[in-house]
Amino acid sequence: PNLWFPMVDVRDVARAHITALETPSTIGERISCVSRSLHLNEMSRILDQHFRPLGFPVLKRSLPKFVFKAVGFFDGEIRGLVPLIGERQDISNKKIGEKMDFHSFIDLSDSLHDMGH
Repeated sequence: PNLWFPMVDVRDVARAHITALETPSTIGERISCVSRSLHLNEMSRILDQHFRPLGFPVLKRSLPKFVFKAVGFFDGEIRGLVPLIGERQDISNKKIGEKMDFHSFIDLSDSLHDMGH
């Protein structure tokens, strides 16, 4: 389905926590730590690119919306995603850059690769 997910590497989250603890201006602030939003098809393509050569092909076809909705009747987690179909989920990382001088994130391609191992 046409789904987008805001993503960040957990190593960036750990680094952001440490930086926040060392930055007095972040006290009492709520700061999002997001690298960027990634489409489900792009995630599949990245994973396939890394793991197909190792003998683990990743399905890259998109599940039809009606099938996804039908599965949602039986699976609560899928049901929760149905309203997000077609809605790009973008979360600004502007504040983390301004308050904490945090501008570089681990590339999500590298992050997905590392998670897959």
